[in-house]
Amino acid sequence: MKLTNKFNLPESFVNSVSYDKYINNDTFSYSSLSEPPQITQLSIRHDSEIEDDVSNRVWLLFGSAIHNYLQYHAGNNEIVEKRLFAEIDGYKISGQQDLLIDGIIHDWKTTTVKGILFNPKGQKEWITQLNIYAWLARRNGYEIKGLQINAILRDWKSDEIGFNYPKIPIKTFPIEMWPESKTEEYIKERISIHIISRELTDDKLPECSDEEMWHSSKKPFYYPRCNSYCLVSKWCHQVKRRNLKNA
Repeated sequence: MKLTNKFNLPESFVNSVSYDKYINNDTFSYSSLSEPPQITQLSIRHDSEIEDDVSNRVWLLFGSAIHNYLQYHAGNNEIVEKRLFAEIDGYKISGQQDLLIDGIIHDWKTTTVKGILFNPKGQKEWITQLNIYAWLARRNGYEIKGLQINAILRDWKSDEIGFNYPKIPIKTFPIEMWPESKTEEYIKERISIHIISRELTDDKLPECSDEEMWHSSKKPFYYPRCNSYCLVSKWCHQVKRRNLKNA
């Protein structure tokens, strides 16, 4: 991947966000399991042709900075940023939980107030992510009693506090904990579709779902991920077949 700096941002910022997404075919993380296989394969196959501007990575830097700062100030009884590994059906799974305290897995998120108000029980991907972390923790000998999201609301405003509006810029809430069998079913299903996709040509790759394209019923012909965020859309046959970029 080639990184550009179209807005002449300072070198310190450029250096801090100049990293490529690492793909390891031997190990699956939560992010690689959940990533649409079409995007994963097109990213691998067209890596030398992909361009991204460093300005698009500002929120990634913001999230990373918060994680690093909180890790540095962890308490004595807190297990932070510990990467765990386990195997299933001959494949290695990895995950790095933000925080483990007294059997509770905590995950820090940076999001918007609207994101919390629309998803009071947590976004679907957060629920999946924390349940994979719980599965990994159990496989490594930890007893897990619960899951919790600690959401930092980057657009919170004190003068908008109302009936549903958060009273402080941090919202904490529990996440549903799945039965272990449900988590294993999800992991096996995602491994299978990614392994199969490695052998398929670009035009035969599994199509992204409406959810994976961030489709909203309020805008029936608009797919934000395809239109504005996907770095491999120019090589995507689904986009070409459905003319999504012009919808």
